[in-house]
Amino acid sequence: MRTKTISELFSVATIGSLFGLSLNASHLKWHNLGREAFLAHESQYFDKTYLNPAPAVRITFVWFLTALFIYAIHRCIVFGADWILRAISLKNAVKQE
Repeated sequence: MRTKTISELFSVATIGSLFGLSLNASHLKWHNLGREAFLAHESQYFDKTYLNPAPAVRITFVWFLTALFIYAIHRCIVFGADWILRAISLKNAVKQE
């Protein structure tokens, strides 16, 4: 496989794993705090966000920035992994000669 493909797969797996760890931490937090704390938090969140929604332009802009940030992280991971894999393969190629 090419180093670029491996780097892309590594980046996707890394970001997916971080997202999964974040979700798991949230589940553990609310499991430890209990049902009443979760319902109180959700009620407060609903009152804050859904009763007074932000303008559509603001929401669109925030999600655009979020997507851009995640894409930038993805590209940085790909660049770093590709750089490391190329260095390793170059080192192995020099050893074989």
